[in-house]
Amino acid sequence: VGPWPDPDYERQIRHQIQSSGLTEAVQILGRVSDEELHRQYAASRVFCLMSSCESFGIPAAEAMCFGTPVISTNCCAIAEICDGAGLFGPVGDPTWTASALEKALTDSSVWAQWSMNARTRADQLTWENCARPFQEIPKLLKVPAGQKCV
Repeated sequence: VGPWPDPDYERQIRHQIQSSGLTEAVQILGRVSDEELHRQYAASRVFCLMSSCESFGIPAAEAMCFGTPVISTNCCAIAEICDGAGLFGPVGDPTWTASALEKALTDSSVWAQWSMNARTRADQLTWENCARPFQEIPKLLKVPAGQKCV
């Protein structure tokens, strides 16, 4: 689900799906409405984003709101944002990714724990909680009141 960042990458992935004989097992929806996106989050057993660069990880946080565990990389903020809601491993390691997805898809007790953790963690991701550390920066830098951080 979601738009492709690069047409060449999309062609590569579609070719890999076809050459692996997975055309009937993999569905690529592309960009969808918010309503359909929420339906997909709720219906999915796992959310997987093996990104090499993410800032906050909004899609992963959205998935957690629906109790959907997350499989992602440990190279960026997602591992911290989704702490306890899944597994987070190396970029570019399909063997690790396959193993993590297998665990999420076959181990019901682990999945239930991750799902519960996902909802709990998502509830903690309020604007106030996420912005609080930034509000402390001037104090840490000992910036006088009224003066701006530059």
